[in-house]
This record gives sequence, structure tokens and C-alpha cells, in this order.
Amino acid sequence: RQNNSEYRRDLFVNCVQLQYRYILLTMSEPTTPQRRGRGRGRGRGRSRNSSQQASPANTPQRSHRRGRGRGNSQQPSPATTPQRSQGNSRVSTPRSNQNTPRSRNPIFEEHLSMEEMTQGLEEGKYLKGRLRINTKNFEDCYVPGGKAFKRDISIPSLAARNRALDGDIVVVEVLPRHTWRVMHSEAREAGVDIPADHMQSLEQALAQLQLAPSQGKGRSHRGRVDQSAAGRMVAAGLGASAPGSPAKPSTAPVTDRVSTVPDAYLQPVAKVVGIFRRSADLAFVGFVRPMNDRKCVFIPRDTRVPRLMLKRTELPAEITSDLDAYEYTLALASLSGWETNSKYAEGSFIKLLGASGAVDAETEAILREYRIPSSEFDDAVMACLPKVDDDHPFTIPEEELAKRRDLRQHRIFSIDPPTARDLDDALHCTKLPNGNYEVGVHIADVSHFIKPNTAMDKEAAKRGTTVYLSNRRIDMVPGLLSSNLCSLRGGEERFAFSCIWEMTPEADIVSTRFTKSIIRSRAALQYSEAQMRIDDATDNTNLTVGIRTLNSLAKILKKRRIQDGALMLASTEVRFRMDNETHDPVDVQLKQTYDTNSLVEEFMLLANVSSAREVHRHFPQCAVLRRHPSPPPSNFEPLLKAAAAAGVTLSTASSKELAVSLDQAQPVGQPYLSTLLRILATRCMLPAKYFSSGTVVQSEFSHYGLASPIYTHFTSPIRRYADLLVHRLLAASLTQEQLPYEHDDVAAIANTCNERKEAAKRAQDASSTLFMYVYVHQHGPFHEEAIVYRVLDQSCDVLVVRLGIEVRLYADKQGAESYEYDESAQILRLKFVEPQGEIVKELGFLTKHRITLATELIKGKYVFKPRLLIEETSEEAKATAAAVTASCDIAVGVDEAD
Repeated sequence: RQNNSEYRRDLFVNCVQLQYRYILLTMSEPTTPQRRGRGRGRGRGRSRNSSQQASPANTPQRSHRRGRGRGNSQQPSPATTPQRSQGNSRVSTPRSNQNTPRSRNPIFEEHLSMEEMTQGLEEGKYLKGRLRINTKNFEDCYVPGGKAFKRDISIPSLAARNRALDGDIVVVEVLPRHTWRVMHSEAREAGVDIPADHMQSLEQALAQLQLAPSQGKGRSHRGRVDQSAAGRMVAAGLGASAPGSPAKPSTAPVTDRVSTVPDAYLQPVAKVVGIFRRSADLAFVGFVRPMNDRKCVFIPRDTRVPRLMLKRTELPAEITSDLDAYEYTLALASLSGWETNSKYAEGSFIKLLGASGAVDAETEAILREYRIPSSEFDDAVMACLPKVDDDHPFTIPEEELAKRRDLRQHRIFSIDPPTARDLDDALHCTKLPNGNYEVGVHIADVSHFIKPNTAMDKEAAKRGTTVYLSNRRIDMVPGLLSSNLCSLRGGEERFAFSCIWEMTPEADIVSTRFTKSIIRSRAALQYSEAQMRIDDATDNTNLTVGIRTLNSLAKILKKRRIQDGALMLASTEVRFRMDNETHDPVDVQLKQTYDTNSLVEEFMLLANVSSAREVHRHFPQCAVLRRHPSPPPSNFEPLLKAAAAAGVTLSTASSKELAVSLDQAQPVGQPYLSTLLRILATRCMLPAKYFSSGTVVQSEFSHYGLASPIYTHFTSPIRRYADLLVHRLLAASLTQEQLPYEHDDVAAIANTCNERKEAAKRAQDASSTLFMYVYVHQHGPFHEEAIVYRVLDQSCDVLVVRLGIEVRLYADKQGAESYEYDESAQILRLKFVEPQGEIVKELGFLTKHRITLATELIKGKYVFKPRLLIEETSEEAKATAAAVTASCDIAVGVDEAD
């Protein structure tokens, strides 16, 4: 559908290279004597059943896309599973009529022993890293490149992954350079052209791949034409021949041409040769289905996980007696083994979770799927807590008074959401005799209670972050700390870590200092309460005057950040009101923001930036920092396309130019345009990551979204382990004590924090989506206002403004007589035949429509069922849509600000 020649060329090149890498992996020479002896003849490929051979049109990726459409897990289909035959250049497959997932021939290579892996790592033959698998494409796998490579290493197929699972620590062997992936888009964006002869040889290879079998050169040892993909690739000169195979054609192969591509535009490719350490959690959520008289198959909901074979004798009798009745009941099973000749892994049944669609069962499933530790804290962790109860209240020890700055007389206060229990930050503002202001940000001193390498510290590191679901919270630390001793509640004395500035009335920073302190908050305010104090002209108490001063300074800081290029991105955040008895959602509201939200955000951002500078100054090789890379230009294409459809020109050359052009994108009569463009801009961003300063050059420290050259997280140690590390670094800088971490320790912890933060975000999003499904299912269908923000050739995406959710309208599900897509105008036209005549609905960017929104539970999964209403949108509805859309939360994001 793309009319872009460069796009088609890049797509073609990547397809050919992917097919080549796949074939190369299946042609690898065996290493075990037993399997080497099974080959007949040397070198030349043979085909036991040529009709079963893989072809360029039957690659694993395509099979996977079709499989996913049927809701299948990541199983290699009989038509595409690569079978290894020693000494043969071929791809064989199990017979299609087999009723067992096992094969006579190995599907996967044997894993190396621990001794072999250790020796190979010491010799530099192998690399070790944590395997990551794309949640949307189980064949898209990576391990970190480490010091050897500047980018991740690709694991290009199921065979190459070799039974490894997401989160496993694996040992990989990097394949020859000519198999590496050429990053054409990156090269083009950098103004580097791939040599023309490289492109021409690829085109010649494709032409040769289309030859009839009789024209190919890949003959088997029996004289038959080798019709396998491997044979055709060798014939085309695309692959390294197996030992003993005929010489390649004289035409220079494509693999030689890759040598002309600069390393900066190649992604290394590798295969897994061993599993150094399995992921700790091997329990998965899914459904149990019958397989045969002896076994059942467990189908995980996570497509990255293989199907598991379960013994019927291990299942409860209530299930085996009536499997159909439990077809869509969520179950939990664990992986116990995976043999080399089986598509499926061996599994053990654990328990039933409950009916799919039920809130409790789905919530537990979410926690399991994203590996969120949710068990109670064990005795070893609880033993690390101070002995505090009603008979033994918390008091400040005398020795701490001597070591800390006493700030109990300062007018300190906190501002938080109404539901907050872990009040981990507070502020104060005092006018100095010279006309400047002393401004302080005070953060709960969690590091006082959690000492390094204790049971509680190890558990907090494993959890990484507090997880907020729609109906529950899973704390990183025990409640005695998160909701009591480390919560800066009003009127109670608490330990704090304070960042204090002297600041001019123009918000210029004169000095910055960090200190451990003791504070007593005067008031724990909600955002709305603090806003009322600012707006009440009759309230001139010292506390209110301090809040007003901070609000004025915050506006200056925010304006300055925007001028430097900080982005104000939009998000729609909803909150559910729950039934007190059933705990089901009964109402939904968009998050409401005030000036006081921005007040707190600005000073938290300033404290984070100041902390980053301080820890990097003292520990330049092992400071815990947070970077946000600038997105590649290709990421902005959907945003630019949408802006062009609205008649707006955006510049993405830098964050500052993007910020300025977004601010200017406010045409008359379209008050919601800016919000929608900012939502789209948010999706163009790359994720921010924690890192150790010694692993990245300083020029790459910057945070794109905040337009800050250096950044970290300091302000939430109750619920983010990375912040706790920053507190320890700052404490070491104050006392000149030896740091309890080595450089490699910090880098490893930073990586774990990234993984846990990403998992927590996915779990939180999944929980919010679940409750939205349940709310619409129980209280819908609803007639809602929706605004189109993306148009495709057979569907469009709309924002349902009252609910703050995005759904997809499929053209063929709307009951239209016909539909057509106008690519030039980016409009999807649907023609309806109604009693009053023919009606044409045009779905274009920013057009507003009325839809009916319902939810159905189909095959154990909730799905939205949106449908266009034919009547035109009323003027009142238009006004409502604009008002609600304008109320969307536009902020830098709680993720970075607090």
C-alpha cells in the first residue's frame, strides 16, 4: 500500500536478509558426534519430502502473523518448524498429520554445559546477557550488546532462541558479520547511503529466488532438485555452504557486499547456545485444552511462552471429567522442561485462577503475566523493621539529632492526590533577609531504615517499584515504612533527605546543598486544597503565602524549561469509583489538574536535576542517572502525517522546535487539536532508562523530553528502588564514606530497575484497561463522543473523550453498504443505505462522531465493540467533546516529575 520507492526497497532488503539468516541458522554444522553420524553423504543437501520444505513465502514471521490472528501462542507450525539434519543443507519438517508435537529429528540444538559456557565466555567466544522478547512479536528477541557492541544483538528466530524464555540469562554465539541486519532507515536518516552494488546484488538474489526448480543449481546427492529454501539460497549465492558442498557460483554473493556497510548501521545477529540461568518465575497464565487420552495442552496467554504439555493424571478430576466446562477458565501452570525434539515444553499444573473476565481472576493473571511480586513480605524482611506499635511509638533518637539538621521549626507542607498514603515529599519556602528565598524539597529518608544487603533491601531491589493497579497497590517496602515511618504526615516528626536552594525572586539558583534532616510537616494538603488557598485572596497566613510564592517561582521555572525545549506532552488518565461491596467500577472520571500539580512537578524536577549533578560530580563512574534518547526521525512519521491532515506544520529537528511548533498548533475552531497532537507526540518517544554513568558517554546523558543535560530520580524512594540508590550515593558524598557498590553492581541494578518499571507500567495499563472493559460491560452500552486521531485503509482510531480511552473502528463492522479509503486526503468514507436515503460518513483526522460503545467477552477475552451512530453530532455534543478533550491531562508526566 506504500507508494514510496525507498520504503519498498528497504522492505525488500530486510525480507531477503531475514530469509537468509533463517536459512543460515538451519544449515549450521552439527557438533555432537551422535547427530553427526546421522547424515548420509557429506555436504550436499537432501530432501526426504520436498513438498514439506520451507519456502521464501513461508517464513516463520509470516506464519506467526497468521497464527497470532487466530490467537495462537508461539508454536512453530508444522509447515515452518526448522529441523536440524546433520551434514545436510535442508529444512525438514514434521509430518502435518502427526497428533504429537514431538519429532524424530531435533528441532533445537543441545544446550552447552555450564563448564562449556564458562570456558567460552572466558575465551571471548560467547557473550552473556538477559534475553528480552517483544511482547507483540515473539520472534523479535534481543540480548544486550554490552561492551563488545554499541547496540542490542538480535536473536532472529525461534530456532535461534533455542528454548530460552524472556528474562533468562543466556549465552549466545554471535554469527558471522555477513549475516547481520543492515539498518537501512538509520543509515538513510544519518545521510549515509548503502552502496549501490549491495542493493543490486540483493535484487539479483530475489530474481534468482523466483526461478523454477529446474533452473536452480542446488542439486541433492540423489540427483533431484533441492527445492528447499536452503537449496535455493545456496543456489543464489546467499549462504555459506555446508562442508563438502559444491562451490558457490562465480557471481559475488550478497554476503560479500555486507562488508561494505559501516558497522554503525549493522545489527549483530546471534543464536543461543546455552541458558546460564533461568528466569526465577516459570509460572504462566493460560487455558487448558484436551490433546489426547494421556495429555492436555496448556495454551499461555503470553505468546512469548511455549505451549505446555500437561499429564492428565496431574490435573484435578473436576477438570479432566469435563474439560469443555473449563475451556475459558484461567489456570496457572509452570514449565518443568523442554526437550530438543519437541515443539511443546513439559509443564506442571498449579491451580485454577477463576473464570476469564472476572476481576479477581484477571487481576491475579495480570500480576502473574507481568511477574509482579505480590506475596506478603516474609519474616526475614519484617525482622528488619524497627519495633514500633501503639505501646512503642516512633521517636527521634538523640544520636540522630546530633547528625541531622533540625528543620522542625520551618513551615513545611506536602501536596498530594486525595488517595495518596505514601507522602514521600514535602516543601517549604522562607524569605531571607537579602530578599531571596530559601526553598526546600524534603524527601522521606528511606535509606535510614533500609540498609544495604539486608533481607529488606534485597526484597526491595527484586520488586524495584511499587505497582498501582486500579483496585490495589503492591508496595515495594512494608507498610510500616511506606504508609507510616516514611510518610511525611502532618504534625509528625520524620527523617528526611533535604535539597535546599537559595533562589532569587526571578527563580535563579544562588546555591544548592543537600543534608539529612528532621522535619515536622505543618499540613498534608490535597491539590485542590492547596489551590483553594492560592485562590482565596483573604487567606494571608504564613503557610499560604509560602505556597503562593512557590507557585510564582514554579511558573518561572516551567517557562524557562519550555524555552529550553522541554515538551509538554498529553495523556488521558482516568480514575474509577468502586462499589464498596462488590469492588466493581461504578463510575469513571478523567483526572483533574490544578496549578498546584505543576507547582509540585517543577520543584520535584529541579530536585532531581540537582541530585543528578551532585552524584555525578562525586561518583562520575557509577552514578545512577536516567536518560531519554531522542527519537529517530521515522518515529515522528505518524505525528507529521496527522498534523499535515489538519493543515499544521510541525518541526521535529529538536525537542525545542517540536515544543514550539506544538504550542503554535492551535488553529481557531479546533481547541482539541493541540491535545490530540500531544497525545500522538507522546507515542513517538522512546522510553527513558536508568543507567550507570560509567557505561555511557556524557554526551548521551541528556533527557530529551525534559531538555535537561543530566537527570535522575531522587524524590520517591518509598516506591522506586533507583531513588533509594541515589539517596545512598548522596549520603556517601556527604560523609565521604566508601560507596557500598562497584561499577558493575550499579549497572546491573539500573537494568533491573528498568525491567521492573516497564513491567509495572504494563501491569498498571492492563489493570486500567480491564476495569474499563468491566465498567462498559456492566453499565453500557454508551453513546459517546469520539474524535478521529488516526486513519488507516480499513479502520480508524478514535479517542472516546468522556472515558479517555482509544478504540479502533473497523470499516467492515459498521454495517455500511460499502467503504473506500482516500489515501491522499486520509479519509475513510463509509456509505450507509438508510430509509431516508444514502448517507456517507467521512472519517478523517479530527472529525467528531457519535459512537455506541459496548464490550463483549469472546473466547475468554474482553473486546470493545464500537459502532458509528448514523445521526449527525449535535452542537451540544460538539461543545462537550471540545470541553472534555481540553481537560485532558497535559503535563510532563508523573513518571519523570515526582
